[in-house]
Amino acid sequence: MRYFTVEVLEKANLIENEQERVEFLKKYINQRPVQIALASFHNPNIQFFKHRGQFEYVNKFPTLGLSDNNYENISKKMYLFLESTDIPLEKKEKQFVNFLESVSQKEAELLVNMVKKNNPYKNLNKNFIKKHFNNILDVEITR
Repeated sequence: MRYFTVEVLEKANLIENEQERVEFLKKYINQRPVQIALASFHNPNIQFFKHRGQFEYVNKFPTLGLSDNNYENISKKMYLFLESTDIPLEKKEKQFVNFLESVSQKEAELLVNMVKKNNPYKNLNKNFIKKHFNNILDVEITR
């Protein structure tokens, strides 16, 4: 079955048994959007633009799969939001909010958590990733 990245992360996070969680993630760990999400949480070299406060956006797609856009598409453009990208902060913020408004609520929450380096998936913590998928810690976000 094909899952959206946010579904993969949610399902993996709910698996209590570590070995079962590893086996589940092995099916998806080579997908670039999954790698980017996990690396965003755990790779200290990935630094997104600094945004103070909450992102204000209106989510038009509460259900996953209803939008023409999705995290899988946006993950290819996450380099735009790196701190080192030579784009003015205001423009980064505006484009990021546009992306948030173009995806499902769950995907928007994933994107915000990635930028803020706030990992909501407690069973996919850095120790777990380092132990079982150490190469993820080396993933970089590039153009």
